[in-house]
Amino acid sequence: MDVIRLIASDLDATLLDGQSQLPPDFAETVRALAERGIRFAAASGRPIYTLEEARSAGHAAVLCGLETAYVEEQFRPYDRVFKRFYTKVEYVAHLEDVTARVDKFTIYFPEGDAQKGYDALYGPVWGGRFSVAVAGADWVDIMNPGVHKGAALLRLGERLGVPPEGMMAFGDTFNDAEMLKAAKYGFLVENGSPALREEVPFLAPPNTNSGVMQVLRRVLAQNGRVCESDFRRAK
Repeated sequence: MDVIRLIASDLDATLLDGQSQLPPDFAETVRALAERGIRFAAASGRPIYTLEEARSAGHAAVLCGLETAYVEEQFRPYDRVFKRFYTKVEYVAHLEDVTARVDKFTIYFPEGDAQKGYDALYGPVWGGRFSVAVAGADWVDIMNPGVHKGAALLRLGERLGVPPEGMMAFGDTFNDAEMLKAAKYGFLVENGSPALREEVPFLAPPNTNSGVMQVLRRVLAQNGRVCESDFRRAK
């Protein structure tokens, strides 16, 4: 029997529903978790300011600054897409001219073929020097080596005194993989990337059916005390 003390969840296509909305009982559930000494953390590839409030191939590059996201003017037609994820977007002539501090470089694939782009270009060319991951059908994230959600979760757990067996995590795609393997109770939502089922321990119901919330309600019902047999195995 393990005692869950820290829960982390990806947002898009995991905790959020098909319309990118939080479940209606989310705030109430997080409060109930806190009352039982269980902390909840949003683990998102979105920049901090959004949580608070490739070019030649036709792929739209986004430079994620600490204050705003930078996109080249030629990709302004995708403004509606960018502003779904980045509430602050600044269009520039060339990304090379940006001198602001940044924490991530991400690529948008208008055709929804991010996995193909990763396999053909971004993984082979940049994977040896950076942390490169497919972040859904439309995105590839490129970050400094060792920068991923798994490392962040373990560091947070270390600060809070929570070991991996006291952690639970939820995600839907490859940029969540390290996090789902770092926590003993790592859940891939059922409608997430099928290939990840071979790498992670458990499956949660689909995000379109409030899958994360279903698992959290069980954790609450058991006062945070869980065991592996309580949940559906991913393989």
